[in-house]
Amino acid sequence: MNKQEHFISSDKLLAWIESELTKEYPESVNQYVDGRETVLEILKHRIEQRIFEPDHITLPTLKPGDKVRHKENKAWGIGNVHYYYKDETTVLCAFPDLRPGFRTKYIPVSELEVTHE
Repeated sequence: MNKQEHFISSDKLLAWIESELTKEYPESVNQYVDGRETVLEILKHRIEQRIFEPDHITLPTLKPGDKVRHKENKAWGIGNVHYYYKDETTVLCAFPDLRPGFRTKYIPVSELEVTHE
């Protein structure tokens, strides 16, 4: 089972770190504050280096026979993937709900979503 990552905003985290670094503390806790500032500075530097960016998400690949729906043109109904076109970023899909002559289209994979209807 894959562990699902929790996404956070780097910008919000950096803003919080900046606000924490500017806080004033009584001298009686200087040793604590010095160590805390060091950790926050290291964390800030690592975030700025984008060390904690999530791994690239691999999108599922389409295969012939998959049922798909166009993300923006829902009125097209459910289509079927026939095959990939040349560079594998475009597929030929048939949408039976469209009128004759317009039922088959080459569509970029990024514009489609798999459906299980």
